[in-house]
Amino acid sequence: MLAVAVQPAAAQAPAPERSITQVTGDLYRFQNNQHFGLYLLTRAGVIVADPINRDTANWLKGEIAARHNNAKVAAVVYSHHHWDHASGADAFEGARVLGRPEMVSALQGPAATTGLGAQAAADANRDGLLQRTEATGAMAQNFAAFDADGNGGLSAREIFLGQHRDVTAPADIWRNPIREFTLGGKIVELHHVGGTHAADLTYIHFPVERALLVVDVISPGRLPNIAADYNEAHQFELLDKAASFQATHIIGGHGLSGTKADLDAQKAYFTELRAAVQASINAGQTVEQAKASVKMEKYANWIAYRDRIGPNVEGMYAVLKR
Repeated sequence: MLAVAVQPAAAQAPAPERSITQVTGDLYRFQNNQHFGLYLLTRAGVIVADPINRDTANWLKGEIAARHNNAKVAAVVYSHHHWDHASGADAFEGARVLGRPEMVSALQGPAATTGLGAQAAADANRDGLLQRTEATGAMAQNFAAFDADGNGGLSAREIFLGQHRDVTAPADIWRNPIREFTLGGKIVELHHVGGTHAADLTYIHFPVERALLVVDVISPGRLPNIAADYNEAHQFELLDKAASFQATHIIGGHGLSGTKADLDAQKAYFTELRAAVQASINAGQTVEQAKASVKMEKYANWIAYRDRIGPNVEGMYAVLKR
């Protein structure tokens, strides 16, 4: 008998959750799942802050034209170079693309000898490469496209360049701490803040609209991610810098649109978590015991609480022990 194995049809990925919401006046917030950017209408075209990715940019281009009398995107500004926020600007043909020199440098990618970093845990055979059998999720889906040398294993450099393949490097490079960009009578201020998250990290300020876009390092209404490089003094500097704009609208690349009260709440979370984890350490608890006892229920209604509270306790534990 000839046995024929019938494979079930591959499940289609769910359609992304997308929306456009007016922030105030001619300023709009757009969404692609858990990522957000902004666009500002001017009489000379539209300024987009963080296109997110190619599919989102193509969708946004059509939405802007349909909603705003065939308006076209004339400029793109970046919060930083990371692929999940900065991809897709080339969907806006002819748009002026502004960015930091640190972004240009970062997009060159790591050296060929750089270790796998965050992907190292998946490197089961410890050969310094991510094999097809070791890759999961998006890495597995994009394996062939990322494997530039075709050797069946992804290096850190191949992973980085693959992830950032849709990031358009800026042609208009600004080097001073602040760049004021004017288009069609509307003003956008770019404030370089840098730091450990990304050397090119920039706050994008809309002074007339009293709105500020802060990406990754601050997410209103969303539990932050305390990584191994967490530095409380630097984090508080970033929060204080954001507060100094006295913006009415604090808009995250993730999370909610908030106010200065949300900045204060983020600072309180960091302070209270540190105190709680320090108390656990003082009591002689192991990291697993600390994760079981420190729950920070006051913040249970924040986005990503369930996924991040345990890792945050673990991260703070490591920081304090170090």
